[in-house]
Amino acid sequence: MVTMKTRIFAICLAAGLGIGGLVTYNVMAAAPGGQGIAGSRRAALLERVREKLHLTADQVTQIKAVIRADKPNLTDLFTRWHAARVELRTAIQADDATEATVRAAAAKVAAVEAEGAVERMKLFHQISPMLTAEQRTEFGQMQGQWDAAINHLLERADGAAGE
Repeated sequence: MVTMKTRIFAICLAAGLGIGGLVTYNVMAAAPGGQGIAGSRRAALLERVREKLHLTADQVTQIKAVIRADKPNLTDLFTRWHAARVELRTAIQADDATEATVRAAAAKVAAVEAEGAVERMKLFHQISPMLTAEQRTEFGQMQGQWDAAINHLLERADGAAGE
C-alpha cells in the first residue's frame, strides 16, 4: 500500500529530477555550441515526439514559432519559479524556520506554478489546432504512458521505502 508520505516524497523527487534536467538543459544550451549532453538528449526527445506524432515540417515550424513568440514570458516564469524555489529551500533550512515562513514561501512557489499552468494552457490551445485529430489522440496516449511511468516510479519508491 502506498502511503501519502511516500507518494508525496516520490512526486517531489520526480519533479525535482525533471526540473533539474530542465535547468541542466538550459545551462548546457546556453553554452557555446548550445548542445552538450542535455541539449542532445532534449533534441533526441523532441525528435522522438516529432516521429511519434508524424509532425510535418510545416507543423514543426508553426509550433516553434508559437514557442519562440512566448519565450520571453516563459523565461520570466521560469526565472520567478526558480527564485521562489530557492526562497522556499532557504526558508526550510533556516535556523529560525517556522511553519508560517515555510507556508508563505511555499505559497509563492504555488502562485508562480499557477501562472505557469495558465501559460501551458494557453500554449496548448495555440498548438493543439495545428495537430490532426490522430496526432492529438497519439499525444494523449503519450501523456498516459508518461503518467504510467511516474506511477511505476511511485510504486517502486514505496516498495523501497518499506524495506
